[in-house]
Amino acid sequence: MDPRRRDDWLAAGALAALLALLARDGALDELRRPSATALGVGAAALVEWLFLRYPDRLLTLWDRPGVASAGGLGLVGAALAARRYAGLVAAGAWGLVTYGGFRVWFARRRDDTGTT
Repeated sequence: MDPRRRDDWLAAGALAALLALLARDGALDELRRPSATALGVGAAALVEWLFLRYPDRLLTLWDRPGVASAGGLGLVGAALAARRYAGLVAAGAWGLVTYGGFRVWFARRRDDTGTT
């Protein structure tokens, strides 16, 4: 599978899992908290910046078999462990939404300019 599509599916699955956890715990209102939004968006921006800053090291690691899947499962596992802190689960959801926004933005940019 194309790594970009794999990452998209992993992010969508992890987001669905986090939203299901929040819904099950009656904590969807945590998504409205500015602190959860800021933490999630900031963390996603930092991760993307690191991948852009150190592409050789991080992309090589990320492309190893199982690493991307382990990352997605690790995020959901951390959310299960942190259910008492629904704001952190909401921040994870916002981080994945931000990742999706970056993916759309970069895809459009690539289509418009022919570059990444």
